[in-house]
Amino acid sequence: MFSFVLQSGNFSLTSTSPS
Repeated sequence: MFSFVLQSGNFSLTSTSPS
């Protein structure tokens, strides 16, 4: 999941919304 967040560039956004 974290990997995807980094690639997406929305660490902050994904951090709150794992969706």
